[in-house]
Amino acid sequence: MTPRSRIAGVGHYLPERVVRSEALEKELCLTERFGVTAGFVERMTGVAERRWAPPGSANSDLAALAAERAMAAAGLDAGAIDCVVFAAVGQDLAEPATANILQDRLGARRAHAFDVKNACNSWLNAVDLADSLIASGKAGCVLVATGEVSSFYIDLDIPNYRTLLQRLSALTLGDAGAAAVLVPATGERGIRGTFFQSAGEEWALATVAGGGTRFGWGTSRFESQSSKLLAVTERRLPPLVLKASTAVDWKPSEVDCIVPHQVSTGFVRKMCLAMGVPFERCVVTLDRYGNCAAASIPLALSLAVDTGQLAPGHKVALVAGAAGFSASVIALVW
Repeated sequence: MTPRSRIAGVGHYLPERVVRSEALEKELCLTERFGVTAGFVERMTGVAERRWAPPGSANSDLAALAAERAMAAAGLDAGAIDCVVFAAVGQDLAEPATANILQDRLGARRAHAFDVKNACNSWLNAVDLADSLIASGKAGCVLVATGEVSSFYIDLDIPNYRTLLQRLSALTLGDAGAAAVLVPATGERGIRGTFFQSAGEEWALATVAGGGTRFGWGTSRFESQSSKLLAVTERRLPPLVLKASTAVDWKPSEVDCIVPHQVSTGFVRKMCLAMGVPFERCVVTLDRYGNCAAASIPLALSLAVDTGQLAPGHKVALVAGAAGFSASVIALVW
């Protein structure tokens, strides 16, 4: 399979404020109020700490800082960008698209700009669209950026133990920006296949019930039926991975680097076992940065490049399950 586009540069941005799980537990008085022992959040989720942006931070702020680094890594300036795609759970405004704000901030004056929104799979869907734009000749250089201020959606008012369990996934959320620049593929490097599946009947399992016509402004609180959502992911994601590996003719043992969307360390291990790939090949960021929504995978990609875990020629699988429900797999050669 001939690759159509490749990632020429990645970049990320992390806010300075570090919020440790143990400090969050003390702030919420979880031991005194509910009898849980110290370290409850980390034991349950694998998240030791996360980054939170300052109050008033916008999604485009984090995305722009990451995009500037991605463009520098690609050796390109804003004038080279044909298309700016912003892809995230959150957004600056109901209207216009956050991509327009990002385009203005970057100075990408000649670029087309639009948003892609599909929960935590937003960035992967945007990469798929960028790959198609390049394959069709409609664009020669596409910036795919995300900025997540997920801390905005966390409700720290937890009245009882049942609510604590319901909102535990929200306590894992972290803020981050991440971006990639895609250009036409050269040689063997590039995207080999993109694979997606949706199950709209599961849409109610994770929601922010506000900002639309169904609930009006509603509530900005993130709520998730985590165990049910993970069960759907466990049922639907491995077959999609098998379909992808068959299509690109890769055996699990041949994959050098797996970049999964991460909601708990235990679940990542479970999915690796189901897919027949070693956990040691995963780029794990959840422990240090939490669940950064749509920024999780590009953040992990950028960190893997910085640390040398990802090198040219590596076979890479980007794998995610997200609210909606949707599952995604992108296979590429770095």
